[in-house]
Amino acid sequence: MTRTDETWFRLLQWTQGQAPSERLAAHILSYSGFEDIDPSHPLGGKDGGRDASCSKAGRPWIMAVYFPRDQKTF
Repeated sequence: MTRTDETWFRLLQWTQGQAPSERLAAHILSYSGFEDIDPSHPLGGKDGGRDASCSKAGRPWIMAVYFPRDQKTF
């Protein structure tokens, strides 16, 4: 049986670590037109709250990623 909600379930119940979540977020940003995506510390380490820097339409942006396990209030 094929699950039609697999993506939703995987994102809702994220079981991967920080590095895979940053990689996924970078792919989404790239698909959305962001460029020059530069991870701060792709293998972990102090990053001052920024996981990557990037740009879009010539403007600088900062990426920060957090995928909690289970649903959390914001």
